[in-house]
Amino acid sequence: MTLKKNKDWSDDLAMLEALLPSSKQNLRRISAMMEGGECPKIAAFGKYNHGKSTLLNALVGKEVFKVADKRETTEVSEFNHDSVIWIDTPGLDADVQGVDDKRAMTAALESADILCLVHNVKAGELDRSEMQLYRKLMKQDRNYSGKMMLVLSQIDQVTPENLEDVENEIRRQLPDLQIFSVSSLRYTRGIQEGKDGFIKASGMKEFLEFLEELKNNIGDTRRREGLRLVRKARVELKEMINHRNADLESAVVNLEKHEKDFWSDFDVARKKIMKRTEDLGLV
Repeated sequence: MTLKKNKDWSDDLAMLEALLPSSKQNLRRISAMMEGGECPKIAAFGKYNHGKSTLLNALVGKEVFKVADKRETTEVSEFNHDSVIWIDTPGLDADVQGVDDKRAMTAALESADILCLVHNVKAGELDRSEMQLYRKLMKQDRNYSGKMMLVLSQIDQVTPENLEDVENEIRRQLPDLQIFSVSSLRYTRGIQEGKDGFIKASGMKEFLEFLEELKNNIGDTRRREGLRLVRKARVELKEMINHRNADLESAVVNLEKHEKDFWSDFDVARKKIMKRTEDLGLV
């Protein structure tokens, strides 16, 4: 789905951003959908060193995104492959200034049609910072489960028992999200060596099928999301108009009161002056 955008729309959205600062992120998401073209945008989002870039490289089929033990991804990176724009976001909690986190959140909230929340299974349950960020993302769209999923990465580095424990705990933390447990390394090796056993053990087949379903429905997903965001903006705009009208009515009442008080004081002063002039025999 391509939402038509023209200069008038751009001007309208810019004006609305100025009027509704709390809806700025939602309005920019609408703008991004208008400019997005037909290709769905799928982003990997999560903490530093949790396997986002490795996952995307496995999905693309070649090493496009930088992978290293040190912090490599500090900018939002995009790669067009197989009619999908894949987006790698900076790792969260790696930059003490918080600049990377802001870039990642902007990409997640404004650019992504589909969002893969990536969490290293070795880290156990989601920590407080992850939960806060994920809840912020979910708050943007009540139908978040239709465009967002949690991907547990590096399952090849834990026992099946540990994996099950982590899966159960995270399902308790995020009961509404679809969860996939994958091994990018097993999948890549299976593809390269033609070994179906590694591909099956990677858990990627189910994940890819889910992504494919989301991709096929991206037009409807964007349309529903756009309508919800427009409704939110309308509600906030109506509330702002109501507040302005209430302020205006209050200002009019105050003005009328001041005018009434002025003429009352004026009349009192006039009577005092008239009496004084009479007392002095001037009239």
